[in-house]
Amino acid sequence: RVFNHITDPIEVPFEGADAPLREIVYEAVDSCWNVSTWSKYLKVKDETVPHVVTDDAIRVSLNHKEEWIAADVFGEGSYDNCGIELELARRTDWWKDPKCVNLCPSGKTYGNWADILVAIGFDRGDVNVILSGGTLNGTYDLDLERLKENILSDTKIEEHYFKSIAWLWEDSDCGEKVVHGWLYEIAKVLSDPGYCGLTDEHGNALNEEVLREFFDRLTGIPGYGKEVAYLGGGWSTDVPFKCEDACEAVTVEYLA
Repeated sequence: RVFNHITDPIEVPFEGADAPLREIVYEAVDSCWNVSTWSKYLKVKDETVPHVVTDDAIRVSLNHKEEWIAADVFGEGSYDNCGIELELARRTDWWKDPKCVNLCPSGKTYGNWADILVAIGFDRGDVNVILSGGTLNGTYDLDLERLKENILSDTKIEEHYFKSIAWLWEDSDCGEKVVHGWLYEIAKVLSDPGYCGLTDEHGNALNEEVLREFFDRLTGIPGYGKEVAYLGGGWSTDVPFKCEDACEAVTVEYLA
């Protein structure tokens, strides 16, 4: 018998390390139209690691009280074989100068995680479910206008940061985790007794483990809270510099 091996071009999309196996079916037919099939299962992996390279000698010309430097200026030949979709950067002290950012502008104090999480945009009902031990598995409400009203509306730099968060949330394919990093660090800062958090009757600050578990249960992903805690906030497409920085060595971090 003579078998004709039928083949057609096949496109198999890359879906990451956790992608399901894809079935490729081979079909053979003889002159009497007897048909035989054979399946092969494939997984497409990207095994080329990305390379992030930063320029550690950026010089900023200050022609105004504030200058904004694009995040891609800090990347020096960063690449990935699948392409770089987004470049962000931040000052490591992004929230520490009250002239630029004051996350507690009205002098309001916070004595529990529920009030903090609601202040930065999460729904009160969702927060109560999670803090009571429930899990939402990624289905939740987030009102960023509440974050703007309560936290990021006093200075031009705060307004820029809020616009960055809103853009990441609405228009960026990989923005959700970055926004969660922002919200995690803001919540952590608000809970600090040295900032606007309150201590309990024993002088103890709020337990940060509760915040990490909140993000685990919010998304249904174990360990997710630790990821966004490490990521933190301050990320934007542009980094602000001011006149006072002229005598300082400002540390900037780059994210691709």
